[in-house]
Formats: sequence, structure tokens, C-alpha cells
Amino acid sequence: MLKKTVMKTKTLFILNGLVGTFSGLGYVFMPELQMEMYGVQSSESGMLFMQTSGAAHVGFALLCFAVMNITDSASTKMVSLGMMGAWITTTAISLYGVLTGGLNSFGWSGVVIGLFFVVMYGMKKFKDKNVSTL
Repeated sequence: MLKKTVMKTKTLFILNGLVGTFSGLGYVFMPELQMEMYGVQSSESGMLFMQTSGAAHVGFALLCFAVMNITDSASTKMVSLGMMGAWITTTAISLYGVLTGGLNSFGWSGVVIGLFFVVMYGMKKFKDKNVSTL
């Protein structure tokens, strides 16, 4: 029954790729607008950081698109583990930012999106009885 409820790896990589592409390009090309949406004071160094973060998002997105058709289970499991780790870190940072007032209420969107990916990658990891395989 759990197998029916877990999203296919390819679909998860496509969703992750789309989210990474759109948010990453927004950070790269519109850093000031992105900072304003999150209630962060715009500065030259802050905008540079947003652009660097956006480049990383685009890189993760390209990785997801590159591996979405790979049928080698070990490879996709390792990429999934890395993506889950990235989303856990991102979600924790976003949650900290919202709870400490560093981000406005729009910051919750990052927490929700991050939790979605953490749960989906986590379900992929733990759907097998042998959890050490991922």
C-alpha cells in the first residue's frame, strides 16, 4: 500500500527541478525583489548572496533534470539522499529565519516547500525495509 502513495522518483526530480529553476532564476535575475518579498533589507552584499544562492538552486535543478531518466537504482538513491539533505538544511534555515523575525510571513512558503520535499525524499528512503540502501 505504501508503494502506491510514494511519488515516482522521476516525478520528484522533475518537481524539484522546476522549483529549483524558477526560484533560482528569480534569485539570480531579481534578487532585490526576492529579498523584498521575504522582508529582508536589500544591500549589495545581500543581493550578491541571493544571486549565489540562486546559482546553487539552478545547479541542483540541472542535476535533478540530468538524473530523472537514470534507471540505476543506486545512483538515483544517492542523488535523492543528497537532495533530501539539502532540503533539510534549507528548511531548517528558513524555519529559523521565520521564528527569529529575520524573514516575514512569506518565509513560511520556504518552510512548507522544504517540508514537502523532505517528506517526499524521506518516504522514498524509508519505503524499503532495508533503509540502509539509500
